[in-house]
Amino acid sequence: MDNYNYTWHAVEERDIEGLEALNAACLLADGPASVNGLAYRDLLATPEITMLCATGPEGEGQIAAAGWVQAGGERAWLWGKVHPQHRRRRFE
Repeated sequence: MDNYNYTWHAVEERDIEGLEALNAACLLADGPASVNGLAYRDLLATPEITMLCATGPEGEGQIAAAGWVQAGGERAWLWGKVHPQHRRRRFE
């Protein structure tokens, strides 16, 4: 499997537009079940939630994937999305 050199970083306000584009691509490929839940702005504003996103290889700038976690006591909840054009690739 190829390694595509993705760059991971903590989500910031400047990433919201790219995350919304990720949602639009997932909606088109997978239907409405892939985009339900809290808006990214709401997730970013929630202190208990940690978010990361990956930009595509070779500086293309598109957000290729996003993930977030909410820890609570002995449990943690994990969510994430991968852009349809970047699925089945190796993320490191």
